[in-house]
Amino acid sequence: MGMPTARTALVLLTACLAMCERVTAQEAWETRYAQRAEGLAPDDTRGHYALARWCEQCRRPEEAARHYRMVLAAEPGHARARQCLEALGASPGGAPAGGPGGTGIPGTPGRHDLTLEGFQGRNGPARYTLWIPEASARGQPLPLAIVASYLAQSGGDPEKVLSEWTGFEGYVAVVLDSGSDYPGFMTRLAETLVADGHVDRQSILITDWRSGHQVPILVGRRPDLFRYGYSDSTWGGTPFPQVPTPTSEQRGILRDAHVYMKLTGEGYKPQDRGYDDADASEVRAYWEALGVRDVVIERYPAASNPSEQPDYSCIMGGGPGARVRQWFEEKMRMEPRRLALTTECARREAAVPAGDVRALIRFGNWCEAQGLTNKAIEVYRKILDIDPSRTPIRRALERLTEGS
Repeated sequence: MGMPTARTALVLLTACLAMCERVTAQEAWETRYAQRAEGLAPDDTRGHYALARWCEQCRRPEEAARHYRMVLAAEPGHARARQCLEALGASPGGAPAGGPGGTGIPGTPGRHDLTLEGFQGRNGPARYTLWIPEASARGQPLPLAIVASYLAQSGGDPEKVLSEWTGFEGYVAVVLDSGSDYPGFMTRLAETLVADGHVDRQSILITDWRSGHQVPILVGRRPDLFRYGYSDSTWGGTPFPQVPTPTSEQRGILRDAHVYMKLTGEGYKPQDRGYDDADASEVRAYWEALGVRDVVIERYPAASNPSEQPDYSCIMGGGPGARVRQWFEEKMRMEPRRLALTTECARREAAVPAGDVRALIRFGNWCEAQGLTNKAIEVYRKILDIDPSRTPIRRALERLTEGS
């Protein structure tokens, strides 16, 4: 293969620059949106109407529809908001009786035992239990936690799982019988709840038990639906999923995904050795290849369970349900700050002159002070490539790489 022509190189450079501009524009919009939405009370009809109009101007129909619905929830007679919502092709209600748009989702808060059309479980139609919060009456899309539970899927009462999410201001779906097509079931369930504004597409958590493969498959292949993944799993002994090749759009979303994997060897029996270093490295390499920056991987110690039989105590009553909820809520709470920080980081990086070591040092120090460890490591390595004699930078790099 010969060297690329100047024209080919120019085309590639133009495409790369266009992709960077799209990512930067997305981050900038998310920051401006978070700033405008911050502090708006649910009954501030004027504020939500103005924000909805602004979202329309920015070509963000999902966000616009969300705020029009909040206007109608506080003031049902607001004719202009209703007209704008209908012009977007969305229904006025966030969760009308009988389910919006024919999705079959009930409109009343509380527990509902449901089936998912088109999916077959072990003993009939695929089933799940859905908790609809009181906050759904506001007509505003809410977070969703899809909870996989060994107890619930083995015939136990999902009430024990739901009890660990008491007070969570979002939907909770407990999987009872997904059948063999677990990824397809989860994807359809999430898409169904996103339809007509039940669930905020950017605030969906997927959990996993026993296999450890489902979170990587779902977050890695559908980050547009699953931005949060938590696995408390007995995965071990089988090859980890291959790294999918993300599109440019997916890669931009994956940069902002959040993953927590707490893993052990197969079974939880006393003779288990637990997760070894090679397994943990394989899992981390998977996420790094996708460009996910926020990844936590923990390994259970060997013989976590003293009994002779595995109990698969993953994501279930008596298990880590409270920890999952705390992690999910904390990540969502930090999201506006993270978006603002990401935008500021991009602005500062763009202002660094090429090859200016002193400016790079200032930028790297700022990244470290803000807790942007991975970015600080990247900047410090760049400094040492330019000037290997920078001993303090080398020490800082060693300290950060050891800590991470």
